[in-house]
Amino acid sequence: MNFVEALKLSSQILRRMPRPSQVVNAAKFAYNYCVCGCRQKVLRYNPVSVGVFVTFKCNIRCAKCFSRCVNSREFADMDFTVSDFDRLLKSDFSRDAVRVSFVGGEPLVHRDLFEMIWMAHRDSKLTMFPTNALLIGQRIDELAKSPVDAIQISVYNEHKGRQFEAMELLRSKNSKVSVCLSHWVTRETYLEAEDVIVSALDMKANSIVIQNFLPQQGGDPSPDDISSIITDGDSHIIEYFLELKRRYGKKISLSLPSPLVPVSRRHCPQPSIAVFIDRHGNLFPCCLATPANPRYGNIYKDVDVWNGGVFKALRSDFVSSFPVLKECEHCCLGSDYVRPFI
Repeated sequence: MNFVEALKLSSQILRRMPRPSQVVNAAKFAYNYCVCGCRQKVLRYNPVSVGVFVTFKCNIRCAKCFSRCVNSREFADMDFTVSDFDRLLKSDFSRDAVRVSFVGGEPLVHRDLFEMIWMAHRDSKLTMFPTNALLIGQRIDELAKSPVDAIQISVYNEHKGRQFEAMELLRSKNSKVSVCLSHWVTRETYLEAEDVIVSALDMKANSIVIQNFLPQQGGDPSPDDISSIITDGDSHIIEYFLELKRRYGKKISLSLPSPLVPVSRRHCPQPSIAVFIDRHGNLFPCCLATPANPRYGNIYKDVDVWNGGVFKALRSDFVSSFPVLKECEHCCLGSDYVRPFI
């Protein structure tokens, strides 16, 4: 996040008329982020962002889905209810957060998504959700009237035409919502990045994120999956991304993937910013570390999970030794290469 983006975010937060405790919580986070580089191990603030796994159901099946929980029968009854969300908003753990993200699965599958967005809005919280956009047409009336602040559309080659049509419809009905396009590339497909950037400019998207991560389908990753990860040895790919940054960086907010670096050089800000929660209060230390695990903690049953257990260990580990989570081994989000994105 650069200075201009930080100012825009601060302005958005203040327009929500936050409670004094939210302002203090955000200020403590800002000090840790800007002054300490998110390297404090014990935090004197609560999460500033809470990610809600609102559903694990999805309207499409992607071979390279980031989560092994999506469309799994094991998690079919894990949809957040309105009462679940009301309980979360009133909890000490998330009361002072300034943002709620509704993740999945495909959030637009959930019938009560927009009711929960209104609840978060009335609680002085910014709201966003990622989506494949294919259901926008079916829910455009609700979306047009909702106070949602941001939407991130995951662009897939096989659905690109329908997704761009959905974005144009969204823009015609709700011009205020901030739209980010995201696209997953690999070591083999990294050249796709420029086409998506150009499309984002044409459709007046607010930002674009090009991602590179290891899909989680259960079990150990295959050699092909591991070989798809861009590392700091791929100098030609890094130079290509830097050239894209030079060419388009002043035209649109542009994030490009950091290459995977050795563990000793990693630093992940995630455990100092946000948590992800299921309907029962079980925690996920990262949206890529699914499903929830008892050792991650539960906000309704455990004391100070934010400064204990896995979260404290993650903050310590990323500045000392090998990460405590298996999912971190091939994750680029903790790469300290112009952190967290090029």
